[in-house]
Amino acid sequence: MNVTHAMLLQVLEARSYQALKIKRLGADCCFIIQIGDKDHVYVNESGEAPQYRHAWQVRKWLQERFGIPADAVTVEVFRHLDK
Repeated sequence: MNVTHAMLLQVLEARSYQALKIKRLGADCCFIIQIGDKDHVYVNESGEAPQYRHAWQVRKWLQERFGIPADAVTVEVFRHLDK
């Protein structure tokens, strides 16, 4: 299923998601919305996934725009390990 920006905004407004996640890989964060059993990367109006430097940026936007509390969003950190 190809999920558009407008569809993701509707899901956030209706709070019909199963989970909200911020995945950090190195210095960048990506915002993930779980709908049903599938994860969808949040995309902007251009269909691109915005990159965030800090998890608080996503949490602040969610709280200001949708009233979603910061503790509703989990943060997953992935580290690149050299062997």
